[in-house]
Amino acid sequence: MKGEAPIKLVGEVKNLGLASILQSECKGCSKVFRVTTSPKVTMPDGNKRFEINVRAVWGQMGSGGGSTRLNEESATLGMPGLSPDTYRKIEAEIGKWWHTVLKEEMLKAGAEEKKLAEEAGDFHEGIPAVKVIIDAGWSKSAHKHSYNAPGGVGIVVGARTKKLLAIGVKVKTCLICDTAANSGKEPKVHDCGKNWDKSSQAMEAQIFLEAFSEAEQVHGVRYMYLIGDGDSNTLPLLVAEGPHWCREITKIECANHACKCLRSNLEKLVENKPQYKGKGRLSKAKIVKITSGCRCAIRMRSHEIATIGRRAAVEKLKKDIKTVCGMYQDITKIVQQISVNLVMPTLIKTRLLDRMTQMLMKTVIVMAKRMIMMSKMMMKKKTYWLNWLLCGEVFLMM
Repeated sequence: MKGEAPIKLVGEVKNLGLASILQSECKGCSKVFRVTTSPKVTMPDGNKRFEINVRAVWGQMGSGGGSTRLNEESATLGMPGLSPDTYRKIEAEIGKWWHTVLKEEMLKAGAEEKKLAEEAGDFHEGIPAVKVIIDAGWSKSAHKHSYNAPGGVGIVVGARTKKLLAIGVKVKTCLICDTAANSGKEPKVHDCGKNWDKSSQAMEAQIFLEAFSEAEQVHGVRYMYLIGDGDSNTLPLLVAEGPHWCREITKIECANHACKCLRSNLEKLVENKPQYKGKGRLSKAKIVKITSGCRCAIRMRSHEIATIGRRAAVEKLKKDIKTVCGMYQDITKIVQQISVNLVMPTLIKTRLLDRMTQMLMKTVIVMAKRMIMMSKMMMKKKTYWLNWLLCGEVFLMM
């Protein structure tokens, strides 16, 4: 009839996850057709999967979900789900896909860092020398007392390109292996991710030892300038067990981490000395102001290196931090008299100023002597790689 579609939908023949095979029939010749609701994509290993299924698994992997959550969401929307077995297979194929792309991108970033180092004339024994930022993270927070995370990740980022050069993951547990061990059986053949049997605290240093050892072979460069946390035990391990050139690495402390340590130490001081607690004393608000003042001072003095030199900038930074200690009693007066480097009499009587100044010098000034060399280096704030791979901070350096 005029105005009607020449083909009518008969029904659904089969559903394959979120995709379906539909059967339709021509009204004129009664010929039967079968169509799918999603095209197929070729995976890296050659298998063909429905695109909608791949996208669904990809989304769950990127958001920290899994097969159960995907099926619950699908059921809520009145849609079919994916079987756990199909989900695991697609998940493994996507994982290989990600790994291949990640490796290619890291090689490109390494080549770019190498080229920039050559153009800048940075060499060590004829090998391009690059600056890198390193950091690590764990699968659970330590809360400063329980360092028993089952997994950890470490990254190496090029300082010039701000791109990933290396990544390493250490895992202490495997569900299949642990279940078999608890039942006294041999584990079945599987792709085991367990690759670490030592302490969780040692993961960070070992990951970076492997990354630095492979730098020359993988990227054709040497990581001669290391920007990282001040409390890391990575550098001693690199010097002891790394390639010979690791003994000449220059360590540059992170300004953000130094100020973070400063705040933590001030909070411990108040906790150990209750007489410093309360309004008008070393309150939480004052600790934040002191930390922020030190960070601003580092940033400001770093911009003066080109005009007055590094040594003079460091000396000015010392005076700035002593001045910031005055915020402990009266921040308004400090702002008014910042040029005279005010020291409050009550702070002198309680000797708290001396303790605070010593603490500041330890956590900021000593670090600043090296750190201030990186005056114009800018890094992005905290980011994540595939929601879980990249757990460490990428620092804002000056």
